[in-house]
Parts: sequence; C-alpha cells; structure tokens
Amino acid sequence: MQNPPKKIRLKHRLEFLFIRFFQRLLCALPLPVVEKLGPLLGSLIWIVFPYRLKVVYTNLTLAFPEKTRAERMALAHRIYRYYGYVFLTYLVMHRPAMRRRIEKMSATGTTCIDEALVGGKGAVLAWIHYGPWEACGAWLNMNGYLTSAIYRPQKNPLTDRLFIDYRHQFGPNFRHIEKRSIGRFIKELRENRVLMVAVDQKGGKRGTPVRFFNQTTSIAKGAAFLHLRTGAPVLCGVPTVNAGKMSIEMSRLSLPRLTEVTQENVQTITAAILSHYETVIFQNPEPWFWFHRLWPKAYPKKMGRSFMETVKSLRHV
Repeated sequence: MQNPPKKIRLKHRLEFLFIRFFQRLLCALPLPVVEKLGPLLGSLIWIVFPYRLKVVYTNLTLAFPEKTRAERMALAHRIYRYYGYVFLTYLVMHRPAMRRRIEKMSATGTTCIDEALVGGKGAVLAWIHYGPWEACGAWLNMNGYLTSAIYRPQKNPLTDRLFIDYRHQFGPNFRHIEKRSIGRFIKELRENRVLMVAVDQKGGKRGTPVRFFNQTTSIAKGAAFLHLRTGAPVLCGVPTVNAGKMSIEMSRLSLPRLTEVTQENVQTITAAILSHYETVIFQNPEPWFWFHRLWPKAYPKKMGRSFMETVKSLRHV
C-alpha cells in the first residue's frame, strides 16, 4: 500500500520556487564562477546565520577534544565553505561540463564492485554523507551499475520530487527506495544491484548502540542487517573534490565472518563499518557532514560566539 500524497502547502510552493529560481540563476553563470561562489556562500552563512553551529561545534569537540576552541571554530568555518561549494555544484550537476566531470572522475578500487557482484547476491554500499556524495550515485549510474538508494522522503513533496527526477537524469540504472519494507531492500539485492545505505544516521530506539568518536550513539543498522541476512558483501565509497577535480575511492570491507542475525552481530558489523569511516574522517575532516545530531544529549540549548571569534576564524581558510 502506498502512502497517501502529502498536502502541498504554501511554504512548500515558495521553497520550490526559490530553489528553481536559484538553480536557473546558477545555470546562467559560467561553471568556474559557480565554483568560486560556493565557498563565499559558505562564509556568508558562517558570518550571518551559522546553520546548526552548536551541532557542528559540539560534534567537532567530541571528535577532536585535543583542539582548542579557536582551532575548532576555524575548522567549522572551513566546513561551511566546503558545503557551500558542494551545495552550489550539486544544483548545477546536470550541466554538460559537470556531467563530463562526474563520468570521468578519478576512480580507484572500482574492481571491488564487479568482484562483489560476481556472487549474484548484490552489494551493500555502506556510505556516509561525505564530500560530493550525490556525485557517487551519479557516477555509478552513468557507468552502468544497477544502483538502488534507500532514502527518506523530504517534508516538501515538491522538492522531494524535484531531486528524485534530478538524480534520474544521469541514466536509467538508479532507483529510489523509501524506508518502508526490509523485504523490498532484500529484493533489490537479489536482483544483484548495488544498494546504497547510509550509516551515519541516528537509529533511535530501532538502531544499534555503537561507539563513534569515543561516544556511544544509536546508529541505523540497515547495512549490517542486510549483510547478515543476505550475505551480500559490504563496500565503502569515499568521494572527494579538490580544486574542482572529483575522485572516488571504493573498497570492500573485510568483516568478521558472521552469518546469524543477532543484535550482537549487527552491532559488531556496524561498529566495523563506522571504524573504517572514522579513520577517513580523522584524516580529512572537512568533507564530512558535521550537521547531524548523532548524540542527542550532547548539544547545549544555546551557544554563544563572539565577534572576534568570527573574525579570527575567517583567517584560517
């Protein structure tokens, strides 16, 4: 049974119109200009309205307790700049120049995908919100890999439809699978598809407790559960962008040989996946999406920031 269509409110229409107008405006600009505007937009947001600053700063404090407040603030500013770039380039990702860049991005370790699919059980691509992650799905699609992505629909049905259609522009090999039935996810794997499952999402009461950045949190257990249930190998993908050049590094995780679906085994597999990505994030922290509330009890109600702190953080770009 399908969910009833969501009611489209006035704010949904206004949000949709703003995004479409902004997207068309960006498409009228040369791509190098868009790429320069991205970090500037990030700095502007950092100065004027730092979105989820207390979340970003608290997460950085948990991950890097040895850093000073000034160092964390400077790193936070670079993260805002990075995601200003990622956001603007995502909105113009369908432009021919960006499509060529994605299709020909430097890719390493991709033989692990073909090797994983030889078994006919599909492959679980356990991924995190890191770098230009949308380009990862587009790259798989454009290079002929049958790919499915588990996703949570947006609150705005108009923008939700817009971004789904947007992703389908990169070829016929990509499917969106809503979080409804575990049976549907298993069906995708039995069709020998690559199933993308985010592992840096809080799991709430249905998740599994895992240590991440030296703090225990509840993480969604879909990737581990599907691996144990189907025997599908687990892959990891790390997309990055540097000076406009995109790259992706694929790998197959070496996991404990567990087959029974138990809470303990799910926890073990999830911990192994997050341990891999924790190392990636420590080595290069800016590309990770630090805006997630992964530790609900850790965040203060308010967080102050002085004018001088803001000024000093602008020097470390």
